[in-house]
Amino acid sequence: MDYRKDNQVFEDMAAVEDDHFLLMTDQPSQRVLALKVTANLFGMMGLQPALGRSLVDADNQPGHEHVVVLSDAVLRE
Repeated sequence: MDYRKDNQVFEDMAAVEDDHFLLMTDQPSQRVLALKVTANLFGMMGLQPALGRSLVDADNQPGHEHVVVLSDAVLRE
């Protein structure tokens, strides 16, 4: 957030961090690649979800960070 606030060069900035999670369904669990991102990433890239909602600024707040946007590939598995 400090980088974004102090930025005077870029139109917008977002944070992205690689991670892995264990996806648990009624099928055998599997490890999936994930990205932890700030809520503005999707809008910055001009992306809209096919279903549901994208991230919103409130999702960046403590206690609200457990929101997931699943890829089409994950939904089809």
